Amino acid sequence: MVIRRPPASAPGSLSDDRALDYALRELEWFEFTRRRSRLGHYATEFLALATSSVTVVAAGLQAPAGVTATIAGLAVFFAGLRQVFDHRTRYVLAAEAWTRLHTAIERYRLLSPSERSPDSRGQLLQRVEAVVDSEITSWGASLRQERSE
Repeated sequence: MVIRRPPASAPGSLSDDRALDYALRELEWFEFTRRRSRLGHYATEFLALATSSVTVVAAGLQAPAGVTATIAGLAVFFAGLRQVFDHRTRYVLAAEAWTRLHTAIERYRLLSPSERSPDSRGQLLQRVEAVVDSEITSWGASLRQERSE
């Protein structure tokens, strides 16, 4: 899976606060990834479960061998799809990152505009970078762990 993020200097700034704009773009990316991964997880789980169940029913009803074999092949395909894309792990990692980033943004937003000093902007940027680094590191570690098993 290719990881694409918007550039830090994306045009169309939302406000005069570039640090907040950057954090919001990262939050939006994690939100998109979280939703896409959750839908992918539910879809592959449902399809694997449905095709596995239908295989048993087709065999019990003595359906033609070609029909039963096709359904069983689809069940194996969806089980493999689940393992290859591992939407569940991606969903969990994106949800954790989104939560940490959302909290940091909300804390920053609670500051009045006059309290948003260069130090507070720097802290927000450090938090964004820490969340992004942590998420990428966790994703890489999960991939390395899968390959070593």
